[in-house]
Amino acid sequence: MRVTPQVQIARTIRNLQKVNSRLAKYQSQVSSQKRLEKASDDPSDFVLVRRGRANDARYENDKNAIQDASILIEQQVQTLSDLRETLSEAAQTAIEANDGSKHDPHAETVAVGLEQLLDRVLAQANTKTSDGRSLFAGTSTNQQAFGIVGRDSTGRPTRFAYQGADQASEAVVTGGKSVKTFISGRDIFSARSQRGRVEIFGTTGAKAGSNTSNSTGKGSLLVQMATTFQSGSGLSSGVGGTDRDVLGPGSHTITIGGGGTTLSLNGGPTVTHDGSTDFVLKGLNGEQVVLNTNAVLVDGTYTITRTGQLSTDNGATFTAMASATNQEEVTNSATGEITYIDTTAIRSSGTDIIDNQGAYDVFQAMAALRDAVRDTDKVPADVRAKYLSRTLQELETLRTNALEPLGSQAATAQDLKDLTTRIEDRQFGLASEIDGLEAADMPRAISNLQFAQNDLESMLAVAGRFGNLSLIDYLA
Repeated sequence: MRVTPQVQIARTIRNLQKVNSRLAKYQSQVSSQKRLEKASDDPSDFVLVRRGRANDARYENDKNAIQDASILIEQQVQTLSDLRETLSEAAQTAIEANDGSKHDPHAETVAVGLEQLLDRVLAQANTKTSDGRSLFAGTSTNQQAFGIVGRDSTGRPTRFAYQGADQASEAVVTGGKSVKTFISGRDIFSARSQRGRVEIFGTTGAKAGSNTSNSTGKGSLLVQMATTFQSGSGLSSGVGGTDRDVLGPGSHTITIGGGGTTLSLNGGPTVTHDGSTDFVLKGLNGEQVVLNTNAVLVDGTYTITRTGQLSTDNGATFTAMASATNQEEVTNSATGEITYIDTTAIRSSGTDIIDNQGAYDVFQAMAALRDAVRDTDKVPADVRAKYLSRTLQELETLRTNALEPLGSQAATAQDLKDLTTRIEDRQFGLASEIDGLEAADMPRAISNLQFAQNDLESMLAVAGRFGNLSLIDYLA
């Protein structure tokens, strides 16, 4: 086939295009220092690079998820650490207030300090994230974890309720691995030790009943006793009414003799009364009745009846005492909680402390410390000291309980840090691998660029000769 000038020109143009393409390729490699910019540069390595970049993006998403979870968990760890410090401070304050060698005569000042610590504990329990989610409300992140549901007559909070969810919220951080983020405050701030016995501190003689109560925290037992006299004797209650009488529920006898001058109680010693309005008559077993003896007394044996009523809701409702029993059921109308009372040894009116051992939450224990220091129940000093010691035991148990979620979340936070380090190591290795596939061999790229430039110059020189062709060349 004869090669005409038209064929030569067409070939030259194609060769120029190829050289220009090569030149552009090597210029790009030299300027970007990369040899892979499109699939055609190296299809197999290009696929590997794209796969590597996809893995790197997944690792980056995992790191973001880990960071979000870490922020929540580290905030929980800090809050739980602060909680333990607050409980320790409260315990130390109460101990010093109850120490005979350091007793603060301004008990109210100490109680106010404990009240402030209680407020701090409540704030810690209701800690929220920067975007307003409750850390300790479980899956109910938009709900405040704890609320005040009961106050005493002065308005001070006494009862608190968990308002969140029992189920913890979980976040997937990588490869199907999930961690607990928003955890249940019930597991932290509520009682988790085994319920112990109920103990009653006071002077009325009341004891815990034989049945199992479901009351919680510190309670109060109001005992009101009354004495009625059989008519015809001339006797009546002395100064102080019947609150000073020390008599068990049921019937008792008073014998009047000597023409109304002598008295005896339940077969006890016969004594001569003094005709006063405040005469204390005692029996054989420590019982006593306070009498008004200034009236005309009539000889004979007379019945006096001792009755009583019990209340665990500060007198809002009462339960009448039946005949002496060890399982009198008393219901708190405010909470619905039932406390069983042994009334067999009750002898006098008064207000006792109910100690539901092992059934305190953190807030009840703090409120109990506050009240014990303030001594609002006006119990004897030895009783107050004993109950305060018991409350400190409850507080220490609850403080110890907080160690479990604190340790668990602290361990999770460390695991997430380690996981982040491992992911970053993988990303570093992946980046090296991608760089090895993408990076241009610079000496070779420069050499290829020079060859392409030389080829271009040669091709341009050849193309320049087409300008010297004559009509004869086309006709040849």
